[in-house]
Amino acid sequence: MIIHGIKKVKLSDIDDNKKFFHFTRESYIPKIIEDGLRGDLPVRENAIGKDYENPSIYFSEGEQGLLKTVDMWIRWEYNRITHNNRQPKGDVITIPSALEKTYKRIFEDFKDRRYFQLDLVEGTDKEISDFSHDSEDFKKKGTIDKGGPTHYTKWTLGSYIDWSTAKLEDCNMMTHVGGRNINIDRIRMVVDVKGRSDAISIIKEVYERNKDKNLDIRYLDSFMRYLQEITKYAEKNRSQNIGKDMIAEFDKVDQMHKMEEFIHKEAVELDSVGIE
Repeated sequence: MIIHGIKKVKLSDIDDNKKFFHFTRESYIPKIIEDGLRGDLPVRENAIGKDYENPSIYFSEGEQGLLKTVDMWIRWEYNRITHNNRQPKGDVITIPSALEKTYKRIFEDFKDRRYFQLDLVEGTDKEISDFSHDSEDFKKKGTIDKGGPTHYTKWTLGSYIDWSTAKLEDCNMMTHVGGRNINIDRIRMVVDVKGRSDAISIIKEVYERNKDKNLDIRYLDSFMRYLQEITKYAEKNRSQNIGKDMIAEFDKVDQMHKMEEFIHKEAVELDSVGIE
């Protein structure tokens, strides 16, 4: 079966030792079909920290690695929003208005993203393999060499990062620097149990299967509760009598207050856990 021009695979059908995940915008897919995944593109989303001098393809390994990546992405998005609004960073305090903007942004963004399963070869020779578990993360190593991560960096990247070593993390794996491309025949579009391919649906299925494994993914936990809230609101609207304009408007305002209360509660809960 083909979806968006790429062969698809159900999340539940992927062998555990082949769970290498890469996510991208749907709009990038035509170029990926044509050229495969490349680490040397002239413009790369969120490229920082000498990524252009060290071209590689990023991915997460395993379902827990995928969830940690999303948790990290939420933190990054929160910091971007607070920075643009000249508000305190996330390692200082959680601002409810910034948290709600973050969740709205993540929801809208990830609806238009897709997850790929990559058929990767592990090994040390970059001519015949894609990555090595013994490789070092050049950005992580640079941070360690400079004396270690700041309080802000620790918060942004989460408590699951091991700063005692420069080794790659399952949530931030990368192919060999300057290594080979990943052609379309080694890429599959991941779909959930219902055949949906949007990133939100994939994340929800992975989250449900792993939520009892004591992962410290507190921002993803909070975002999943947010999804439950907006889902309940959507279901309520579908059953509402649209002819009763006054009641509909009242319910809209009432729901807005409920969401404000929910977000404030989430912000307080996140702060009560403590900063990494």
